[in-house]
Amino acid sequence: MKKLPNSFVIIFILLLILNYRATCQTSGFDLKAGFSVPEMYHLGSAYHFNNNQRIEIKLGSNFVPGDIYNTATLIYGWHFGKTSTLGERKPWSLNSSYTLSFVNNSQEEGYSSFINLYFSREIFLTKRWFIQPELGCAIPAFNNTFIKDEMYEGYNLPFIIKFGFNVGYKL
Repeated sequence: MKKLPNSFVIIFILLLILNYRATCQTSGFDLKAGFSVPEMYHLGSAYHFNNNQRIEIKLGSNFVPGDIYNTATLIYGWHFGKTSTLGERKPWSLNSSYTLSFVNNSQEEGYSSFINLYFSREIFLTKRWFIQPELGCAIPAFNNTFIKDEMYEGYNLPFIIKFGFNVGYKL
């Protein structure tokens, strides 16, 4: 099994530090888990500030042995709309993010990245638990991968549809 790149380890440690800080200062932090494209299955932590802005980190993977696809995403979100009574913050958000991905499978190996622009909506189920669908586009920023097999019929798109679904817990 291939060793994780240092950037993923550093981001994971940063995520742990943010979560530790969240337990000490419970105002404005969320923990999230979900699935999205291009992040795949992911865990994340978000810090809300000024009642309508958010910075978030997500670490993702496809969890398929022999087909490694790991991601790290940094997100900035701006909330708007009418304030939710359960969530005590604006439910809609316009998000911009940068995703760095590492792939190693039978067809290709290397790094690539995406610049994402998408909308999301926090739907609070209780005062702490919420679901968050997201929809937008992801634009490839760079692709530093090489094809292992000459017969690979892959293609490059100018953008891909970014969609996802998260379950979150407000600390």
